[in-house]
This record gives sequence, structure tokens and C-alpha cells, in this order.
Amino acid sequence: MKVKIKSYEDSTKVENHMRVGFEVIRDDGEILYIDRHIQKVTDKSEEDYIDDAYKAKGRNGKTVKDEIDDFEIWEKPNISIQQQKEEKVEVASAVGKEWDVSKKIFK
Repeated sequence: MKVKIKSYEDSTKVENHMRVGFEVIRDDGEILYIDRHIQKVTDKSEEDYIDDAYKAKGRNGKTVKDEIDDFEIWEKPNISIQQQKEEKVEVASAVGKEWDVSKKIFK
């Protein structure tokens, strides 16, 4: 498993915070993306922000480490082709159509 930093930038969602993003790639190719917003502090290094983000709890109450641990043992559901055919989902007719916001109609 590899853990890469996918983003490190000023947060556009939370004022006076840095957004640190992690990309977790399992050996089987599955990928997990995790972001954390860490309050800016003068003279804090990139490494410190990344370490703080790794330890910070998200809205789900889990740290990045917890999420990575869960992802490591998560097993992708094995769905057969027959099950996929049986599980067809009806899509609403509006899906995929372009919407004219000002006229409130489909284009």
C-alpha cells in the first residue's frame, strides 16, 4: 500500500486553514482519497501540517490513520454478471439533460 500527498494548499472551504489531501493506493489498485483542513499556524512546516492532518479526525470521527486501516482490510464486493443484470436501476428521464437555469426548462 502506498500513501501519497495528493494536495497541499490553502483551503477554499475553511478560512485560515490548509487543505491536506492523501491518496491511498492498495496493492490491488483500489484508491482512497482523504482530505483534512488544518488551521494555519505561523512558522509551521509542511511536515507538521501533514502530520497534524494525518492525526486529525474528520466528520466521520476517524483519523486519516483510522480510515487507511479500515481501507486496508476492506474487501470489494464480488458481484457476478448475473447479479449485475438483476440489479438494474431505473434512471430518471431528466438525468443527462442540459438545464436552462434562467428559463427553467431543458435545452
